[in-house]
Amino acid sequence: MEYKNSLSIHLYLTGMTQVALAEKAGLHVCQVNAAVKRNVASPRIRAKIADALGVPEEKLFPYGTRSY
Repeated sequence: MEYKNSLSIHLYLTGMTQVALAEKAGLHVCQVNAAVKRNVASPRIRAKIADALGVPEEKLFPYGTRSY
């Protein structure tokens, strides 16, 4: 299976849930879910997710995302 971003892989390997990430990033769970499942996130949301995980945005979204 090919992944469009490595966010879902990162969450799986660290054991972090989407709910926990949303709380840590100050986002709604729906925003995190859209980034993980549909690769949809604004630049602001991508930055918040990357900051919350302590991982460069380019590593989590190497192919970018579709914006809202």
